[in-house]
Order: sequence, then C-alpha cells, then structure tokens
Amino acid sequence: MILRFISSFILVVATVSSFAQKGDTVLIQKRAYERSAVRQNFIITPYLNPALNYYRYSDSYSSLSISGDWDNESRALNAQEGDGWGGFKVAADSYVRMSDASRIWGNAYYHNGERKNVQWNESADYDLIYPYVMADTIGGDIKSETYFFEGGYAASHGRWTFGGEFSYRALLEYRDVDPRPRNSIADLQGKAGASYQFNKRYAVALSAEAHKYKQNGDITYYNELGVSKTFHLSGLGTSYTRFDGTRNTVRYQGHIFGAGLDLLPVKSDGGWTSSVSYQHAFYEKILPGANDLTLNELDEDRYQGEIAWTSATTRNHSWGIKANAEFRDRKGTEILYGDAVNSIYPQIATAQQFGSERLWSNLSAFYEQEQTKVWRWSLQPAVGYHYRKDTYKSPSKKVEYSLFDTSLAFTSTWRWKQDMLFVRIWGAHQEKLDATLDIGQVTHPYAMTILQQNFDMQSSGNTSYGISLRWSKNVFKNMLAHLEAGWQQARYTNSEKGTSLWVNIGLSL
Repeated sequence: MILRFISSFILVVATVSSFAQKGDTVLIQKRAYERSAVRQNFIITPYLNPALNYYRYSDSYSSLSISGDWDNESRALNAQEGDGWGGFKVAADSYVRMSDASRIWGNAYYHNGERKNVQWNESADYDLIYPYVMADTIGGDIKSETYFFEGGYAASHGRWTFGGEFSYRALLEYRDVDPRPRNSIADLQGKAGASYQFNKRYAVALSAEAHKYKQNGDITYYNELGVSKTFHLSGLGTSYTRFDGTRNTVRYQGHIFGAGLDLLPVKSDGGWTSSVSYQHAFYEKILPGANDLTLNELDEDRYQGEIAWTSATTRNHSWGIKANAEFRDRKGTEILYGDAVNSIYPQIATAQQFGSERLWSNLSAFYEQEQTKVWRWSLQPAVGYHYRKDTYKSPSKKVEYSLFDTSLAFTSTWRWKQDMLFVRIWGAHQEKLDATLDIGQVTHPYAMTILQQNFDMQSSGNTSYGISLRWSKNVFKNMLAHLEAGWQQARYTNSEKGTSLWVNIGLSL
C-alpha cells in the first residue's frame, strides 16, 4: 500500500506538471529563486481561501522530495506527546497555471516514523482531543504512519473568482509491545471560496469550510500475566473513575465548521492585507463496548485575525509588517450516568468541568534587499506573546502561564548559471512572565508527575537557534535538483535542551 500511494502521487505530479510552463534551465531556476524570496512567503493566510489562491503565483511549479527528520528532548516539552521523533517523508506538490483564467494545485505526502517515550497517553491527535485521552502508567514508543492528499481548483470569471479545495488525512499509530494501542484516523476537509475584485486593485473574499473527523482506538495485551489499568482522563489529573479499568476501546468523532473574510491586493505590488476567521469544533468520546455510550464532549471556538502591509518593490528592496492573533476557547463536558439496566446506562446529568483558553499574538516584519542580480538577503524580526489557562471546576484546579518571545532571522540567496544556494540563520528567546500550578489531589500519583513536568517545561524560558542550507542545481533540461540540511537547538532555563535535525533531497520542475 505504501508503494502504491507513493507511486500514485508521483504520477499526479508528473501529470499536472506536463501542463506547466515549458522552459529551459534558466526559467526553472528563476522560478525557484522567486519562490525563495521572503516577500513571497510573508503573506500566507489569505491564500488559504481557495478563491484567492488563484492569485498566489503567476507561473507553474512542481516538486518531489524525500526527507528525514529527527527530534530529541532531554525532557519532554509535553510528556503525553513524547520526547522525540525519528522518521522519513515522501512528498509531492504542484501549482499549475492551466490557462489565464484557471489554476489547479495539489500536494500529497506519506510520513512514517516513531514518537519516542510517550507517557500518560495512548490516543492519537492529542492536541485535538485533549484532555479526553486514554492513558496508562507504562507508555513507550509509538510507531506512526500518515497519508495525506489535498487538491484544489480556482477559476476567474470577470471580476469574480471561485475556488474549491478538499483534503484527506489517514493516520495509523501502534505499538508492538504491551500495552499495544492501535489508533486509526480518518480526517476529511472541504473548503469553498469566492472573491470579488474592486477598485482595480484589491479583492475581497469569503470562504466556508467543513471537516469530518473519526478516530478508532483500542489497547490490547499479549502478556498472559495481566494487564495495566486504563484511565479515561478528564483533565488536570482527574479521570472518569467509573469507567477506568479495562474499557480499552474508544471512538472519537466530530466535525468543524468555519468561515473567513479576506482582503488581498491582486493587481498591485504591495498594499494592505487582512484576514479574519472563525471555526467551531465539536468532538465526542464514545465507548463502543458500553453500547456506544458518550463519555465526554468537547466544544471549541477558534478566532483568528491578521493585518499586514507590504511595500512596493522599489530600488531593489521591499519591506513589510504584520500583526496576527489567534484565540481558542475549549469547553469539556462529562456525561453522568446511572446504574446500567440491561446493559443500558441511563443519562442523568451533564457537567461542564474542563476549560482551556489559549492566546497567541505576534508582530513580525521583514526587510529584503536585492543586492545584485545574483544575490539577495533579508532580515525578519518578530515579537510575540502566548497565554494559556486550563481549569477544572470541581474539585477546583488550575494551570496558567504567559510567555513573551522575540526572534530574528537572516536569509541569503546566491545564484549562478547552474547553481543556487539558500541560507537561513535564526535565533529566538522566550521569557516566562507568570506561571501558576494549583492542582490539589489527582487520580493517580503518576498524573501529578506528568502534570508537574509538562508545567515546568511549557512555562520555562528558553533560547533557540539554528541554521539551514539548501543547494540547488540545474539537471536535465527543465529540472532543478536540491539538497537541504538543517539543525536547531533549544536550551531551557531549567537546564534541559532539545535538538532537531533534518535533511531533504528532491526535484523541482
């Protein structure tokens, strides 16, 4: 199945690329050089509307790559997601200008690897479904495979542009030793958008999206000497004790609905850009072994906003500034049941016990200089603020912290007749502003260990720095081969550290 999937999306890239612009080696290198510009990648959010993605590029470009990535943390930033990762990825993506009035794009990848030392969590997609995961006190490494495909189309009709996009993600996670979780995920997303060009310069656009999500998970044991107790976590050290024990099969299902409004300069070099969006997510946790009893429900409201200004390119330089923020408000409800009658549990009440509020805000800028016809460099400073508060009503519990961060990146690109080199160097510092941990009693002593570790790491200040290099060379008539490598290290104020490495090799056409 792996080879079939990889072969299929290689064929997709090869097919759509046949419609792309024909060109010699100079043209493909020029297109790659233009796409590596910071200016080209500074504004991203409006192009998530498929109608506006019509305006993203003026030419066609496709790529195929194979990469490897490794992460290692001396102490996990989040123990429930592990303290490391090692794996490889095969990916293909394409953006094709079919005609003056239509665009088509797509990307696909297969990602295979292993999450290291996952503790107090045996479910997948932790960020989506927390705190309602299954857990035990053993944990261990978890193997992971992800298949992803996305495709989109946009067409222009006078001042109107319409677009649509869909994606599908399938994930399988499992362990080959006891306890043996096996989690399978199907995640389908669709999005549609429409834009209207006004004032001969800007386009305003609306979008709507919907997701359908399902995760099946169970834990099995081959050891005949006994099994570990399974906990159904409820947040901040609590669990649904009535169903803790050997209820090892769960199902998560849910959906997301959302809408967005965007403004984009489409016939000008620079200008104002803005985006606002809203999403509502709903998930429920179900026990199939108890007549599909719904154990918990999650509701989350997501708000996002962004505004930016980019200058016109004059005298071989350009600059821009951007402010964005995202707020998420998550509410968790526990469903309470009476004694079972004929294996049916009557629902007697609901209790909204868990809450989580998260805020990310960021102010960033860039300055880019075309120093010569073959050398370009840029600087990208940024400052940000992050706030998080998780609460549990009864018994009262709270985790709260806030962080301030600054960063600076330098990029430089050189190109020659047949070769091109891209270098990026960056550094960042995050400082703790305030932090509170008020937990009290927990379901299991091990829960307190995990909560304390996660709190210590996530609220800790840190300094990170890294470098990446990408060398490209013209091969054949209209292809560009590349080799990329990168390294990053983070050092925390509590003397812990994390290191990341990655390599990437591929072709562009």
